[in-house]
Amino acid sequence: GWSLNYTTNRTGNINITVTYAGNENYTSFTNATSFTVILNDTNSSIVVNPETVSIGDNVTISGELVGYVGNGSDILTVSVDGNVYNNVTINSTGGWSLNYTTNRTGNIIITVSYAGNENYTSFINASSFTVILNDTNSSIVVNPETVNIGNNVTISGELVGYVGNGSDSLTVSVDGNVYNNVTINSTGGWSLNYTTNRTGNITITVNYAGNENYTAFNNATSFSVAKNGVNSSINIPSDVKVGDSIIIDGVLADENGNPIANTTITVIIDGENFNVTTAENGSWNINYTPTHAGEFTINLTWEGNENYTSFNNNTNFNVNKLATYSSIDLSADFRVGKTTVISGVLLDEEGNKIADSELEITIDGKKHLVKTNFNGYWYLTYKPENTGKITVVLNFNGDAKYLGFTNSTSFDVKKGESFVNVTVNENKDGSVDLIVKVVDEDGDIIPDYKVDVELDGKYIGSVITDSDGVGIFHIPNSKLTPGKHKITVSSDNENYFSNLAFAEFETKNNNTNNTNKTNNTNGNGNKTTDNPVAIATMKKTGIPIIPIILVLISIFGISLRRKQ
Repeated sequence: GWSLNYTTNRTGNINITVTYAGNENYTSFTNATSFTVILNDTNSSIVVNPETVSIGDNVTISGELVGYVGNGSDILTVSVDGNVYNNVTINSTGGWSLNYTTNRTGNIIITVSYAGNENYTSFINASSFTVILNDTNSSIVVNPETVNIGNNVTISGELVGYVGNGSDSLTVSVDGNVYNNVTINSTGGWSLNYTTNRTGNITITVNYAGNENYTAFNNATSFSVAKNGVNSSINIPSDVKVGDSIIIDGVLADENGNPIANTTITVIIDGENFNVTTAENGSWNINYTPTHAGEFTINLTWEGNENYTSFNNNTNFNVNKLATYSSIDLSADFRVGKTTVISGVLLDEEGNKIADSELEITIDGKKHLVKTNFNGYWYLTYKPENTGKITVVLNFNGDAKYLGFTNSTSFDVKKGESFVNVTVNENKDGSVDLIVKVVDEDGDIIPDYKVDVELDGKYIGSVITDSDGVGIFHIPNSKLTPGKHKITVSSDNENYFSNLAFAEFETKNNNTNNTNKTNNTNGNGNKTTDNPVAIATMKKTGIPIIPIILVLISIFGISLRRKQ
């Protein structure tokens, strides 16, 4: 006997042929027969995994055709809640599967349809599973995490396990501000923008009423809004001078650059306090006039409030002294011994007159101090004593407000004109006193003026005028002989044009000279000498005891005025 196992893989008539080759005992043979393979009846199981399904779950729907054998090229059709999936592949052992995401609650019908093939009959099978309401909730996220007053924040969240069509909504309350109808997208996400307007703890409440697929929920959280940092710019003009009226300004803003309006800040400039209120755009400004030069400190302070932190900002700026200048105004003509006025006006660089300021004037090496009057003018009376070029140096040392300067000029001093008058007075002892008076062209006396005296053409000495312009020259009787005598008075003073003065007198000898000598020997009150010198003061002695006929031809000099 013989046998074998054979698995049919098609329907129809199946031929069987048996062939025997024979052996030493038996002859060979061939025999044949046939049998018919009919179509198999088959169906498919339907399995849903997991067994408990909620809305939004991703489930696996699968099955296996009973008794199916194939080559993996066969297909079937699956319908899930009306969603048709054609061309679901059947593997070689009859298995198939697909993934399905639930999007509603309730009874979900699954239909499996197989059209059959040359080996298997067609079939339709159906099953169902239930999708229950999902419990869901929402996360609540605040971005950014660190929030300051005035920040624009995004508040968002996502409903766990939510699947929808974008038509659902929820309600969000932020610090009591209610936002209805906040849209939930198809994956459960939602968001809104919120601008903080106060500091402190801000509560967020999210409320969802539920729908046919999801249960209702309430969720809450909170976030903190911190005070905003604040600062202000400080703008100062460049090249500030003492006395300039300047505008110092700035803008008060928070750390995000948002201006802060209607806020009073304190500005301290060089120790002086000013309160200033910001405008709608956060700007502020003050007018300030510095009264001295140097480095100035500006300090800005604000104590802050419930929304903003305090701040302190400072900077420095320099105030420069004003440049100054003064003219030196001279008269048209300077002459020796004639008082003149040197003047000027002290000005700053902007042409403003500077009052009550002291200047130093050096003229020909001698220093003089003058002070400006309320109009900035100064004056100096000056009497030149010598001819020549005279240098005037004007110096201002400056002060807290003004820079100093030095200015100079020069002028020529011309010679004056002098007039010498000579008076001859007799003395009891026979001597003679010459009284010399020197004045200028205006009749003003000239002190410290040296004149030379000649007697009868012979130089006998000189005399210098005193503070009254008077000099007295004594001629002892020993120098006088009886007869006429001529006195000539001259000067070589380099500062004056001078004239010659003449006087004539006559003496008669009656032993007066001898008497004079005796008087000189006895040392009377009118001291005499054989070497005549200048006498600052000598009293007029009156009429002599021994008559002398004195003929005064000229009691004063006849002058010739010369112009330079």
